[in-house]
Amino acid sequence: MASVTETTFPSKVVEITSHGLLLITTRTSDVPMLFDSTQAIFLEAATGAALAAAIEAALADPAGMARIAEQGHRRAAELFDARAVGHRLLAFLDATARPARGA
Repeated sequence: MASVTETTFPSKVVEITSHGLLLITTRTSDVPMLFDSTQAIFLEAATGAALAAAIEAALADPAGMARIAEQGHRRAAELFDARAVGHRLLAFLDATARPARGA
């Protein structure tokens, strides 16, 4: 069984943030490269106690957590929206289709 640090990108991150829900996650895979602490709640450790503390904090500050969820939702749209992905794909294909300079 793989450890938390040996995982691939968790697709649940896309699903959660795309629906405007609060993302509570570990610093696994590329998640911290895509989201920051204004867009998600990062656990300090991958433990039940850390998760419980994060849930308690979310319940204690629903307005603050709603702001974080909204920022995560906006970031998800920037990253994963079909049009955004399409534009990046077209730019990549355009750049790779050009002949190399000096060739």
